[in-house]
Amino acid sequence: MNKEIRAEKNKIILPKYNFIYAWFSVATLPWSAMLVVWISFASSLFFSWEVPASGAVLVCGALISDVLYQNQRWTKMNADAMGVKLFMDDSNPRRLIAQNQFFIAPVFSGKLGILLSLARNSEVRISPDENTWYYIDTVARVRKSISLAIVLTAVMGTIVWGYGHLIF
Repeated sequence: MNKEIRAEKNKIILPKYNFIYAWFSVATLPWSAMLVVWISFASSLFFSWEVPASGAVLVCGALISDVLYQNQRWTKMNADAMGVKLFMDDSNPRRLIAQNQFFIAPVFSGKLGILLSLARNSEVRISPDENTWYYIDTVARVRKSISLAIVLTAVMGTIVWGYGHLIF
């Protein structure tokens, strides 16, 4: 799917990142914490560590990931339901700006650019008159996916912690 969408009048060019890179970059610390925890869990199976302790490590990692996730700035930005207006600097087509009543920010790079690259076509409306990004919809979808990974890590840790001795 090509993310470079151009409108006749405005010639808006949306940022385009590799999907896996974008998902990891949008929440680097939480994903890193979960990755370290899952690697620790997998290695505990090979080194004959205590199974309940491995489950506890998963639960602790999920808690740490959740705290790191909640402290990210992009999860706290306000946006109205009407969406964020996108426009570009006339001198540079790669300088895309997002604006609504709460904020004005460059979005071609950084976390907002990565979030914009993760936006579905239904979340970005490019037209000759107005360009709108429904930021809330993109954030809600990304939040749901990251939260699901955190919850699954916590549930797996709880199961291993509580019932791992019966399985292994």
